[in-house]
Amino acid sequence: MIDKRIFRIPTRIKQDIKIVRIAKNWPTILSAKLSKKPIRKIELRNGIVIDAPDEIDLNFVFHEIWVDELYLPKGYSIKHDDIVLDIGANIGTFSLYAATKNKGVKVFSFEPFPSNADYFEKNIQQSGINNVDLFRGAVASSSGKRNLNVSDSWIKHTLDENPDQQRGTI
Repeated sequence: MIDKRIFRIPTRIKQDIKIVRIAKNWPTILSAKLSKKPIRKIELRNGIVIDAPDEIDLNFVFHEIWVDELYLPKGYSIKHDDIVLDIGANIGTFSLYAATKNKGVKVFSFEPFPSNADYFEKNIQQSGINNVDLFRGAVASSSGKRNLNVSDSWIKHTLDENPDQQRGTI
């Protein structure tokens, strides 16, 4: 019986070739991918630099957004002069991707979690990007105060509709 992992080889090769094409520090990225170890910094050939804190799996996020382009499914693209909203922007990985996809693109990003926003600002500055505006706050369906519930998992932070129930109102 053939091991099913063998069928993933062509996809892995395509991903790895793309990483070599777009990343300056591709040996570090590929090594981290192979060893399943975290990576804290990605430097792209287009000048984008993305730093991440320990709790964020930068290799995973980088692959989703820059390599596999899952945030732009078939039929969607970022065109010249488009406006992009990134709600829950985390450390800015997608915002930086969107900002570099085409000329004249403007990105408005919202991130309520303070440490993520700090990394996001750092990533904007060190990348020399000037077409991304970061708003340190959340987006909801109505105005008012909300609680930012911080989870142990960086992808599970939520906003609570009733600010009297928990601490951490934003």
